[in-house]
Amino acid sequence: MSRDSSRKLPFVILALLLLAAVGLAIRWWTYGRFHESTDNAYLRADVSYLTPRVGGEVQQLLVKNNQAVKAGDLLLKMDDADYAAKVAQAKAQVAVREAALRTNGQEDSSWQAQVAEAEAALQAARAEENRLFLEMQRAKALVQDGVATKQRLDNAAAAWQSAAAQSRRAESGIAAARARQGGVGTGREQLIAELDAAKATLKLAEIDLAATEIRAPISGVVGDQAARLGSRVTAGSRLMAIVPLESVFVEANFKETQLAQMNVGQKAEIKLDAYPDLKLTGVIQSLSPASGAEFALLPPDNATGNFNKIVQRVPVKIVLDGVNAEGRLRPGMSVEVTVETR
Repeated sequence: MSRDSSRKLPFVILALLLLAAVGLAIRWWTYGRFHESTDNAYLRADVSYLTPRVGGEVQQLLVKNNQAVKAGDLLLKMDDADYAAKVAQAKAQVAVREAALRTNGQEDSSWQAQVAEAEAALQAARAEENRLFLEMQRAKALVQDGVATKQRLDNAAAAWQSAAAQSRRAESGIAAARARQGGVGTGREQLIAELDAAKATLKLAEIDLAATEIRAPISGVVGDQAARLGSRVTAGSRLMAIVPLESVFVEANFKETQLAQMNVGQKAEIKLDAYPDLKLTGVIQSLSPASGAEFALLPPDNATGNFNKIVQRVPVKIVLDGVNAEGRLRPGMSVEVTVETR
């Protein structure tokens, strides 16, 4: 290398560095300052974990891992003999309560008839009492006129007193019949309450019986299947998961210092580590109400003496434009996200 070339080399390097710096500055001014990127991002989906409402032995297992299912498909059926027997028992209790209520209604009708009969008897007794009272008054007038004997007056008075006693007896009969009718009415309220309780028990038994069939709540693909044919499961135990592959989204964890210009509705570009040539786009749907550390099992306590400031990350949900790319996207895949903040 000549001496002139050696002297020019530092200037060439300096010129190249200046050009690179100018290029980077232009790149940042026209693109970089309007974009925020992170590689702390993953594909997610609203996975449904299926747990039984009741326990029992798995009698039929109609799906397997990685099988596509539709909402409403029967996935698993448990032995329902015990629950069917409870439904039958509850139906029998409802029938017993309904029969008791019908009997009570018949008794109420019977006592209504007896009250009406007692009221009619009272009217007849009072009519007879009035007739005999008038007969006694005529006998008294005839005795005073000397036409009739005192014995006739005594007989008329006795008959009138007997009729008055019959009237009082009829009044007592009405009161007794009405009291018994009231007792029947009070018992009817209790029977209605018992019938309602029996129907509620039947409803719960039917719900438990229906719960022996596990159906898909959403469409998706079966995964993490823990249920086995013939095994006994308990209420609340995890049987399997259904992953809705058609509704995967991106959860990007941006630094808090990147959120100043980030808003809902902004465009985003997504690159997948698994498929470098596949370019996806999406839109910011929402930002988490708190940083990821706040939702951790053991949130950090910064009120201690040895505090170190750490830049926090906030999850940002990005929905993809269009559906799953030929079914290749899987929750948990790593992605890189770039958001345009203009």
